[in-house]
Amino acid sequence: MDKSSQSFPIMVVVNNHDPNELRVLQHLGFTIIHIDEQQVQARRVTDLHLPILTEGTEGILRSPRLSSETYLYLYDLLVQHGIRLVNTPAMSERASEFRLHYPFIAKATPQSIVLPADASASELVREIQRAGLHAPLFMKTETKSLKGESVVTRADLESVDSVRRKLTERLAGFRDIVVKELVPLRSSPADPATSIEYRAFVAHGKIACFDAPPEGMRMPPIEESAAPSFYDEWVSRLRDADFCNFYIMDVAMLAGSDDFMIVEIKDAQFTRPRDPNGLWTGMRRVVRLQ
Repeated sequence: MDKSSQSFPIMVVVNNHDPNELRVLQHLGFTIIHIDEQQVQARRVTDLHLPILTEGTEGILRSPRLSSETYLYLYDLLVQHGIRLVNTPAMSERASEFRLHYPFIAKATPQSIVLPADASASELVREIQRAGLHAPLFMKTETKSLKGESVVTRADLESVDSVRRKLTERLAGFRDIVVKELVPLRSSPADPATSIEYRAFVAHGKIACFDAPPEGMRMPPIEESAAPSFYDEWVSRLRDADFCNFYIMDVAMLAGSDDFMIVEIKDAQFTRPRDPNGLWTGMRRVVRLQ
């Protein structure tokens, strides 16, 4: 492929991924490179068919979450072929690992502690008390929770150990235990069982799109809330800190006020949008503004 025939300057590197999102990407003119997921996980990519590229062409990975080591392997491999993924390995790890990004957002998210996966219940209780966390608490791994079963109703040895054991038995292979204060959230007027939450995809310090809510959930229009100004403040802070080039930020409205908090941040390369057309149309706009 000649350089002049590339339909859009961003390369989208795809492992085994959502066919609906692929159709949107093709329709919008993104160049797509397919890489075998098993080869990536084994760190032995042998089938890599690439167009002729300008050195340093930006790529965006669409993939299940990769370990830091596997991401580094793929990043270095693509650099050798003129593609530089939007997030450096350090950025990807920072956005993916709560223990690394919590210091960046501590003022805007519930107070939390992070301990190694092998921490005992007594160690957890001691650190909970030392940090001044108050029950109810939410205990999860660095990547997953047990939803309602992750709630610790009392900060005592029995309650903490009960949830810790469930995490260990059901979510094997994790590295960290994250404990957060459980903060009351405001319910959506249209669905009292659902808290008011929004998700933004952020690229190069700009909001590419606000994603659609989960299927079946109804949220008030985001422009009728203080969420846009909250996003503006924290996207700006993270941009100034050179936090990450492409990430998602989930926020929620606090009960009894109009204020928002950050619920979660992730490397957006590993996150499927609920509205692929909205995301990738927004990404085209953001890239042109750079």
